[in-house]
Amino acid sequence: MILNIYGQENPDNWSAIEKEMYQNLKSIAYYTTDHKLDEIFNDTILNRYIVDYDRNSERTKFINDSFIYFKKTIDSIGIENLDAKPIRFYKNFEIYAPFKKEQMEEYAPYTFAYYNKKNPEKPIGSLLFSRESHKLVAWILLRQGDHNYMFLPGY
Repeated sequence: MILNIYGQENPDNWSAIEKEMYQNLKSIAYYTTDHKLDEIFNDTILNRYIVDYDRNSERTKFINDSFIYFKKTIDSIGIENLDAKPIRFYKNFEIYAPFKKEQMEEYAPYTFAYYNKKNPEKPIGSLLFSRESHKLVAWILLRQGDHNYMFLPGY
């Protein structure tokens, strides 16, 4: 997500952790843009940008397969047209609804919403970062009926 640090919201209003997560997101987005899928699917991207996980072959394949969604989003919209900001700036929007539930409140401080710069008030999706390492943990929010789940490939 292109991630211009001088995006719509003033980064001076962001916490140091939010700025660090944003920089991590910016790095992974550019890395994803600059590499083909077969180059991405190796331990480099997993070690640098995605939270640690059990690295058995099935788990690695699962993460690689699901990461295709992340790359397709960047490729289809264009990195120059994407940006992100902390989900807290979207408290009055549908994308924040899962975080209003008590069990999700702990995730909101570590979640960013990404959006097309042409329509910043309509976020496309959310990205969850690790509380400890600030690496990417999840890039898909699943909705099943009245329930919302973060897709957690790192766990």
